[in-house]
Amino acid sequence: MAAIFRTSARAPTVSKTNAKKGAPKSSKVKRLELNRFRRQFLFMPMECSVQRKDKSRVKLNAFKEFRLKNGTVIGVFQGSYGDNPDLDVIIKYQEKGKRVRTPKHIHWAIDLLIKKEHEPELTKEFVKYLIGIWGKIEPFKSKEDQQRCKLKFTTPENLKKFGPLNAYGEYPVEFIGCIIELMMLEEKTGNHEAFMFKSVLDAIYNDEEIYKIVSAASFRGSLH
Repeated sequence: MAAIFRTSARAPTVSKTNAKKGAPKSSKVKRLELNRFRRQFLFMPMECSVQRKDKSRVKLNAFKEFRLKNGTVIGVFQGSYGDNPDLDVIIKYQEKGKRVRTPKHIHWAIDLLIKKEHEPELTKEFVKYLIGIWGKIEPFKSKEDQQRCKLKFTTPENLKKFGPLNAYGEYPVEFIGCIIELMMLEEKTGNHEAFMFKSVLDAIYNDEEIYKIVSAASFRGSLH
């Protein structure tokens, strides 16, 4: 089991000047450096700032994290929107050495299109697998269910045959599978009439024109 902290680790020192421009580091840069140190050596949970319904912003820690093989961490945070605000979740991810980001439909959609250009049949099989998850996934029913937040369908066994797709595009299939399953949970819990994922995946699988796919993936239907 990994140690909780490393006694030999030292917090990154922040120089007074930028090596290239001679300008002081911004508070944002300092904060990013400190957060990376905390996560790398102290195993602190992912942190993000989110906007509430009243437009105020609050800092939250992830109550569940999924660590992928390539070092990317996906965090699940408490949300406050939708049909069931107490069960609502917000999904964020952080690639190794980068800042925390919010996943967007357009990102994975374009990545799948790139993969499809190189491996059309295998990509369509992967998309069909993702459509199957949409049909099976159920929204959170209780607070306990939300806090457990398990990935029931995205497993190494299920993803193994799609491994060759990792050679193309930006994201590995592990990331796409995990992020999509979690975002499906977010969408179905927050909106009982959710349709976003199904429409985008159907458009890719049915070889719709790129304009229609991008238009569907760019639709601002997210609760957050």
